[in-house]
Amino acid sequence: MAERLEVAWSTAFRWRHRFLQLPSQRQASALRGIAEADESYFLESSKGQRALLRQARRRGGKASQRGVSKEQVSVLMVRDRAGATANILVARKRC
Repeated sequence: MAERLEVAWSTAFRWRHRFLQLPSQRQASALRGIAEADESYFLESSKGQRALLRQARRRGGKASQRGVSKEQVSVLMVRDRAGATANILVARKRC
């Protein structure tokens, strides 16, 4: 890509990471008109933590039990027809 853009590879690398971070920094502050919402569940990541509260696992994997559990994090995604999007990490109680 650096050759195609005729820039240094370090510049192309820096630009790539800036462009990849943009969607995560831009959240809709308000939604208008018709909006659609969906909730997804992801396995909780302990990456970078020194003390794990569970057995270590490789990439991917499945929860030990079906349905909502302590192992999963719930994320609410909302998007209106104009294209404004918001992602909300749903809070949960720790037992």
